[in-house]
Amino acid sequence: MTMMDGQVQDAVQRLASLPDIRDAAGHGAALTSLWPLTDAMMMGNDAKYAENLQVRESLVIAHVLTGLDVTRADAEYVYEGADTIPGRPQDIVDALLAANDACDAAAAYRGKADSTVFAGVAQALGASWNAEIAGDIADIVRRASQFAADNVVARDGADDAGNTSGAAESGTASEVLRVAGDLAVYTLAAAAMLRQSDAAQAGTAGACAVLLALNEWCDSVSLPRLFYSQQLLSQLMDAREANGDGVSDAFVSVIAQAAGAEWEQHRGDVLWDPKEAKRQAKEADERRNKAELSAKFSK
Repeated sequence: MTMMDGQVQDAVQRLASLPDIRDAAGHGAALTSLWPLTDAMMMGNDAKYAENLQVRESLVIAHVLTGLDVTRADAEYVYEGADTIPGRPQDIVDALLAANDACDAAAAYRGKADSTVFAGVAQALGASWNAEIAGDIADIVRRASQFAADNVVARDGADDAGNTSGAAESGTASEVLRVAGDLAVYTLAAAAMLRQSDAAQAGTAGACAVLLALNEWCDSVSLPRLFYSQQLLSQLMDAREANGDGVSDAFVSVIAQAAGAEWEQHRGDVLWDPKEAKRQAKEADERRNKAELSAKFSK
C-alpha cells in the first residue's frame, strides 16, 4: 500500500467490482446478516467454529513449517494442551505449539496496529521481522483500517442500493458492497504485507504470520475471518512468485476462493441445529432401508 490515497481508492473500486470478489462478498453478507448473534445455540456454534478455525490454521501452519503429514488429531491434541503425542514426531508437536502461540500473539492486536504485536506473531513462527519491517507492516494495517472505515465502494454504491425495491433488499445490497470493499482492501493489504515480509526473507512462515495478523484486522472491521487450506496457501504463494509484487488476477482469485468458501462454511456452522441434523439423518436412514428392502424383494 505504497500508493497515494486516490490510487488506493481506485484500486479498491476496481477489485471490488471483480466477479470473484463480488461473489465472495455475497457469501460474506449472508454471514454478517446473522450478526449480532443473540440465539444461544448460534452463539455456542460460533464459539465452536472459532476453536475449529484455530485447529485448522495450526494444522496448515505446522505442515508448512515441517513439511510433514500433520493430522487433524495431532492439531486437536495440541490445541487441547498436549505438548507430546505418543507415536508422533516431536517436530510436529513443536510446530503446532508454535502455531498456537502465533494465534495467541495475533489476538493481542485488538484493533490497534502495534508493531510489537506483529513482530511477536512472526517470532512465534520463527520468521524474522526486524523493527523496521514490523513497523512497516503496522503502517499498512493502520492504513487498511482507514480505507475500510471510509469504504469507497459502499459509499459510492449507497445510492444504487437505495434505489432497489424494499428495505431488506437495499440492506442486503449495501452489505454486499461493504464486504466487497473491505475484501478489496484486505487484498491490497495482503499484497503489501507479504511484500514487506519477503523483504525480510521470512519465507512461508512469514506469509502465515501475515495471514494470521490480517484475520485479526478482519475482526476489527467486521469482516469475517478467512482460512487458507494447504492448497490455497500454496496457490497464493505461487501467484505472488509468478507475478511479482503486483495484485494479479490469480492472487485475487485465491483470496476470493478462500473468503467465499470459509464464509459459507462459517454460516453453515453457526446455523447448525443438532436436533434438525439428527432428524434428517434418521429420515435418510429410513429412506435407505426402504430402498434396500425394495431392491431385495424386487429380485
